[in-house]
Amino acid sequence: MEARKVIKIRNSLYINIPTAVVEKLRVKGGDVLWVGYYPGHGAIVSKGRNLGRIASSVAGTNDIKICADEAFADLRRKAKSLERTTTFNILETLMGEGVKRVLVDLQEKRSGSLKKRK
Repeated sequence: MEARKVIKIRNSLYINIPTAVVEKLRVKGGDVLWVGYYPGHGAIVSKGRNLGRIASSVAGTNDIKICADEAFADLRRKAKSLERTTTFNILETLMGEGVKRVLVDLQEKRSGSLKKRK
């Protein structure tokens, strides 16, 4: 892996591609490259559109598995949080409705007993 400095021209950012990468991808002027983001690791550059079919080493495959496990764990945490929030909201609504009905019943009983006294 080689370090490359980012160049800014107007509102766009550019980097040049190392010769070793150009040779391995067989890139030439005018070719289209696909750039994607790999969460937690960085960018992926591919000559093919389907980034999911990039050949990888065993170490690369292990990194992808770790990233997928982290993403799954994050989704599970968010789902649990959403479940707790939804349950809380349902219980809060039910309790609120219950308290309202008790108050309405008490007011009706009070107004009914006041009418009987008159």
